[in-house]
Amino acid sequence: MTLTAGLVASVVPAMPAAASPPECAWSMTSLPVPTGSTTARSSVSSAASGGWVVGSGDTGNGLRWHNGQVEDLGRAFGEQTELRDINASGVAVGQTFGDAYINNTVVYRGGGYERLPVPAGMRGVKAKAINDAGDIVGTANDEFTNVNVAFWPAASPGTVVVINPDPAQYY
Repeated sequence: MTLTAGLVASVVPAMPAAASPPECAWSMTSLPVPTGSTTARSSVSSAASGGWVVGSGDTGNGLRWHNGQVEDLGRAFGEQTELRDINASGVAVGQTFGDAYINNTVVYRGGGYERLPVPAGMRGVKAKAINDAGDIVGTANDEFTNVNVAFWPAASPGTVVVINPDPAQYY
């Protein structure tokens, strides 16, 4: 079985009103799913340059594709795993769920899952995106359910920074 992913690329630079916008090119790509999986509940979350795509399988496993070949990354720490983003090096980020609650914020690199640190006093922490330098950004709820921006800098492994300009705005 295959999963179909649509990727859209669009760049619209500032231009005079008389100029035509640039062509937008995209194509649908069929992606295989692991043996025993179905496409009905498997999903693609993100793609990166270099032929990388990431998502989640119907079995609760993280999935990663490289140049159209699927890799079943399994469950991080035995829990349902939802991968949200991937960079051009194939490093993926997301979170795990147990009993319908977010349990771990994770990164898949070097052939395995690692837990990302949780900011003090925070819960419901999610990794949302990773750039090609390896910096990770996400969200973290405080005890009052305000949503804060969480940042895991690649230059300081094992650390997390909370950026909180206006937590009510992010809710």
